[in-house]
Formats: sequence, structure tokens, C-alpha cells
Amino acid sequence: MARLTYQPFGFGSSQSGIAIGPILFIIAILAILAAAIAAGSGSFTTTTSSESAKTIASGLIQVGENLKIGMDRLTIENGATATGPTAFVIGSAATTSQYDLFSPTGGGIAPPSTSLAAAPNYDQWHYLTGAWPGVGTGTSMDWFAALNITGDVCNQVNNRVGVASTISTNLIAYDVFAGQPPAGVGTNVAGVASVPVELSGKTLGCFGDKTSGDYYFYEIIFIQ
Repeated sequence: MARLTYQPFGFGSSQSGIAIGPILFIIAILAILAAAIAAGSGSFTTTTSSESAKTIASGLIQVGENLKIGMDRLTIENGATATGPTAFVIGSAATTSQYDLFSPTGGGIAPPSTSLAAAPNYDQWHYLTGAWPGVGTGTSMDWFAALNITGDVCNQVNNRVGVASTISTNLIAYDVFAGQPPAGVGTNVAGVASVPVELSGKTLGCFGDKTSGDYYFYEIIFIQ
């Protein structure tokens, strides 16, 4: 009777090459998957960035509307005016008078956060006066709030208000602040009329400032 001997699979056996094919196939599949993931990561990042800009734009518009509601309450309900003994006051430290925007008895709203700004730890909200084209009489002083934002968010803001998305790259040619960066509260911006025609009559939107090279979200909160 012939003697049977045990021989480990793959060592000296005629079947030693059987397992190589499936292994190579699995390696090839893994390589394809890795390439697909690497290719898709770029578009995923782009999509995430775009969605983030849209979310920030929506938040800014809500903040602007809240500021406008506060000003309406301050002026219509409390009788605050732009000048005179009942002149309204806009400032984070002014929180007690019925003529203060950020007072519980005044505008009834809290100072807006800078978390949506281009540089949240540095930027601040500015409250400025100037005659915005296409709004009110065109010669009186309107009040508007402004915050420095990124160019991507600027595009998204203007998309929401019906302005072409490419306008933010063109806005940088306009010196809306007339050579002076916004500083403090109640700054009179004499050159505010030098805004792009696309923003004429728009009570909110985004413009770029030629002097600083920054983009600013704005909302007109008081029309005189």
C-alpha cells in the first residue's frame, strides 16, 4: 500500500500558485478605492467650503435684519431720532437708555457677535452714516452696519440679494469708505456714494473696499 505523506499547501506543491491570483485582485481593488477616495477628497473640500460660505451668509443676513428690527423699535416705538435731545445711540457700552439700540428698554437687542467675520478675534461691527445711493432721498444721512468678511461669503451674500456672484471681485475697485477705514461708531463716510451701481437701492449686500482690500457685509438699518 502506498504511503500518504502530508505536504503543506504552497510549498513544493503543484497548487502553489492558486492563492496568488485572488491576492493580486484584492490589492488592485484596494488601489482603485484609494485612488477614488483621493480624487474625491478635493471636491468634498470644495463642497464643504461652499456650504460653509452659504451658512455664514445666511447668518449675516439674519444679524442684519435683527439690527434693523432693533432700530425700528428704537425709532418708531421709542421716538428716537438721528439728532437732537432724543438722538439714538449705537454702541456696545450704551445699554441703559430708551434711546440706546442695545438697551433692553431701547432697541431691545444684544450687540451682534463677530463670529461670522473674516477674523472673529480682530474684526468688529461698524455703524456708519452716509447717503446710500437709491435709498431715501439720496442726500440725507442713512445709517448702516458693516462687518469685514471673506470674498467667498461676500459672493454668497450678494447671491442671496439678487446681485451677480462675480460682483465681489469687481467691488474692490470702489472706495466706499472714501480712503478711510471704518473706525468706531457714527463715522461719517463722505464717499459712501461711490458704490457699484449694482448695489444702488440695495438695503443689504456686500462691497469691497479699495483702500483696505477687504470685503464688507452691510445692512442699512436707518433711512433718513
